[in-house]
Amino acid sequence: MTGIGSLEHVRKYSYFPFILRQLSGVISLIILYCNSSLVVYATTNSFCAITVNAPADLTVQIRNTGTCDTAILLSPATFSGNCSANLTFETRSIFNTLTSNGGLMRFPTGKYVVIYTIRDDCGMSGTDTMNVTVYDALPPTPVCIPDLVVHLNNSGEAIIPASVFNAASHDNCGHVYFKIRRMIAPVSGCRLAANPNNLFHDEVKFCCSDLNTDSLQLILRVYDIYPGTGPVADTVLRNHYADCMVMVDVVDKLAPDLYCPANVTVQCGQDLDSVLNSSRPQYSDNCSLVSLDSTIEYNLNGCGSGTITRMYTASESNGLSSTCTQVITVTPRPIFNGLDTNQLKWPSSKTFYGCGSTIDTSMAGVPKINEYQCDLVTTSYEDDVYAFSMGGVCSKIIRHWKVVNWCVYNKNLAPIPTNGYYKYDQEIKLLDSVAPVLIVIPDITADIFSADCSMELVNIPSTSATDCGALLTSGYRFEIDLYNDGIIDRKGLGNNASGLFPTGEHKIYYFAKDLCNKEGFSFFNLKVRDAKPPLASVNYGLSTNLIQMDAGCMVSIAASRFNVSSSDNCTPDDQLRFSFSINISDSLKTFTCADSGVVQLPIYVWDLDSNYSIVNTYIVVGDNLNCCSTAGSIITAHANISIGHSNLGLEGVRIKQISQTNEESESISNTNGIAELSCDPKCNKYELKFSKNDNFLLGISTADIIKIQKHILGVKYFEDPFEYIAADVDRNGRISASDISALRSLILGKTKSFSHGLSYVFVEKDYIFHDLESSSLDCKNHNVFIEPLKQAGTFNISAIKLGDLEDGITNSRASSESSVNLEYKVEDGWLSFYSDESLELQAAQIGVETANDCILMDQPVYWLNEEMDVQFYSINDHHSLKLVKINQSSVSVSKGQLLCKIRMDNLSDNCLGIENIAGFQSFIIDSYDQIRYINWKSKNIISDLENQRFRVEGIQSDPFHGELNIKIWSPSDQQLNTQLFNIEGKQILTQKSLLRRGLQDITIKRRESEPDGFYFLHLDTKGNNEVIKLALK
Repeated sequence: MTGIGSLEHVRKYSYFPFILRQLSGVISLIILYCNSSLVVYATTNSFCAITVNAPADLTVQIRNTGTCDTAILLSPATFSGNCSANLTFETRSIFNTLTSNGGLMRFPTGKYVVIYTIRDDCGMSGTDTMNVTVYDALPPTPVCIPDLVVHLNNSGEAIIPASVFNAASHDNCGHVYFKIRRMIAPVSGCRLAANPNNLFHDEVKFCCSDLNTDSLQLILRVYDIYPGTGPVADTVLRNHYADCMVMVDVVDKLAPDLYCPANVTVQCGQDLDSVLNSSRPQYSDNCSLVSLDSTIEYNLNGCGSGTITRMYTASESNGLSSTCTQVITVTPRPIFNGLDTNQLKWPSSKTFYGCGSTIDTSMAGVPKINEYQCDLVTTSYEDDVYAFSMGGVCSKIIRHWKVVNWCVYNKNLAPIPTNGYYKYDQEIKLLDSVAPVLIVIPDITADIFSADCSMELVNIPSTSATDCGALLTSGYRFEIDLYNDGIIDRKGLGNNASGLFPTGEHKIYYFAKDLCNKEGFSFFNLKVRDAKPPLASVNYGLSTNLIQMDAGCMVSIAASRFNVSSSDNCTPDDQLRFSFSINISDSLKTFTCADSGVVQLPIYVWDLDSNYSIVNTYIVVGDNLNCCSTAGSIITAHANISIGHSNLGLEGVRIKQISQTNEESESISNTNGIAELSCDPKCNKYELKFSKNDNFLLGISTADIIKIQKHILGVKYFEDPFEYIAADVDRNGRISASDISALRSLILGKTKSFSHGLSYVFVEKDYIFHDLESSSLDCKNHNVFIEPLKQAGTFNISAIKLGDLEDGITNSRASSESSVNLEYKVEDGWLSFYSDESLELQAAQIGVETANDCILMDQPVYWLNEEMDVQFYSINDHHSLKLVKINQSSVSVSKGQLLCKIRMDNLSDNCLGIENIAGFQSFIIDSYDQIRYINWKSKNIISDLENQRFRVEGIQSDPFHGELNIKIWSPSDQQLNTQLFNIEGKQILTQKSLLRRGLQDITIKRRESEPDGFYFLHLDTKGNNEVIKLALK
């Protein structure tokens, strides 16, 4: 094949005949010398030239695939008009030149021109051409780009050459040519002028109508023979082309054209609306309709000067937009003149009646200013206060007024009117003759807990005083009369006398002085009592024997017999008292045959301040003298079932007695853990099966989980076989995380029992385990047998509570408990718990119930600001929370730090109280593995006294209606008694009002007959009272 250049070879040989034709009719005589002969031609219409007729055009089809050229025998051209028989021949193509008329010539595939030239000796020649077209056996292989994104230009169109759509089209003979057309003809406005019929063409056109449509389908036609330029029909070079498909998306990425109005400068005070409306922006787009939006940003200072920025946005439907900005500059133009009394009028001097520092001088007046929009005039003042203490004059104030026009004032120039700066001094006199009135604090009883009965910090309520209705903020002092003996033992400044106090009765004096040196006072009695309970230390278990008395078999024991080393911080040891109940006189207890065995007893230890501690112990009542025995033929033995290694009996254990002949009998242990086993002396060996499957949660707490976790992690391994047995709560012979999960679900109330239904495991007290780590599996496969009963005896059995590794049932019964204070607060829709002291926190177990109007949400719950997984807590009935949290290591918690918070719903003002869930222990475990039980303190609830104290927020007189409006805040609903006295002490008004919780107004109607002057307003509730001096006009 060949390109367009191969066809141009024809032109080189066409000039000579053309010149000859132009000379026709001019030359009338030509003399030629041909073959050494002189030949003369006389003519005006012809010229001696050779006429050549090339063979007809030739098309050759190569039949062998893979062959891209062929040899063709070219036929000779015919000719005439030669002057001589001596001729030279030339047959030429772009590939070869033959010196013969026709002949054998090789052509590759393509379309070529063959030029025949014949010359004679006279210099005459002739030329003619023929076309040779060679086709190969295979069409080309088209490879299109899969898709193309076409961007429209600013005229809204794009013209893309066909070759752009080619990816890797090829032909076996090496030449390919391209034409392109749409699958579906475009609208008339989107067609090329050279290709109105959507034929295959050298290029294709896209325009705005192609936007926002599905992908366009185009056909790329690939030729292996040059098809020429311009549109071609489908029939051109049929079988010598192949097609492929291209998907085209047409997009418009050109934003609209937008031109803003020019920037302008105007003076302050000029009509800005007319400026803004005087010009508009110009905008257009290549394809879409354009919408115009604008925003105006005012950056004007207080003097009306600055800039106004108009920002325009031109948007078209495809989401493209352009922006431009116009800036309007406003220059300043101040007008204000403070020397003109129509523009500035100063306040006159004033006299006020009141109480020193609390007098409100805001009614002394302010400068009256008439300013303009291009001015920024401000007022300020500074007071010089001159104190007095004579003639009823408390102080005089010189109020230095300043008025500044900041649109004129320059701080680097003198502060004078021409610089926009104006000054004036106003005189204000204050008169006062009434001392402050202090609140009444009722007598207080305070409990202290010092370890050695020494003085301890007692927090006393702060006092406050009003001076003409306003709260006094300074001038307080106090005096303390210890033991109320008339001698002042301590003095201090401030409104709070809290400090170290011994036990006893004391008197506290509070004083308050205003700036006019008027001082008032109040006092109250303080009783300090020891509230620390005794430290109880008693014998855990005594034994005694019944003896025959006149009234029967009995024995009497005093509660003090159990004492070992009980002590108190204040009460001497020999003055401590002991009882068996809350009744301090219940100090002696008598036991009879009915009490035989182990008897559980509480011991109350009392100090002289009626504080007490309770510990639990027991006594074994024996009958060694057989005063309660009876005769019989049946031998009776006892199973003594106690918890773990302790001697604390377990009640309610079912013992099934199975003989070798499968005869069964059953007994149940009593409150002391004793059960009778009876049998004929001839009976055989017995198997005993023990069961007690209730109270699964008894004795179990988070402390047990910690102990199991430390064993699993290798921090501290178990040392007792009973620990292995108790820790294996799922009874599979292994200690694992599944045991921890089962305990946690039980504590949180998500399960009521263990999956196997067992609560205790039983083994003889003297049983020898084969291996410590396999103790649980050893116990699981062990049965309890007894030999035939020959005589009465006791079989000692240990009941191991599954899950109770810390001896929770027995451990806390003989010692006082450590505690920790946590504070709770309802705030912003959350129930929050705060630490009341610094802690090293290892774990926590919390169980609380809320009041009916405190509704807990199911989630979320946060612990130390991290949301907890629901497997670590449970919320039942929206009022009960149980929580178990164990840290991998101890966490430092500071005093006042938030520990936990729970989302609440339907909050009300009365949502203030929580309490521990009955039977569920709430405690924390510190880094020393010490269990500290939680005492809850409210951060919401104040004392009964504080809960009833009202507060006067303000007093306002309405002279037009003769009314006095008092704004009062009350912490609770309560009755208010109001009395008004004149300066002579005569009561002129009394009324009762109901204060509601919160802020409210109380209105007092004055009598018209009452003259202006000083009055005293008395406000009284159960919680406090206030006396307020008023100057009424």
